[in-house]
Amino acid sequence: MPEKHASWEQILDWIESPDRLKTAVQAHITTCPRCSQLATEVRQLLSSLANARLPNPPEALRAQ
Repeated sequence: MPEKHASWEQILDWIESPDRLKTAVQAHITTCPRCSQLATEVRQLLSSLANARLPNPPEALRAQ
């Protein structure tokens, strides 16, 4: 991926892929500070979403 940064979609696919160590995205992320930072942010977002709880609606709303 010379001179081209990875998109957040590519980074997300890379993070979720079981064979992620064998991709061009991996090679690029290890050499590009910008994409490495984006990968860190995507991991943090995924972690936050995984730990998020849905709010409990008020009883009156549930009764409707």
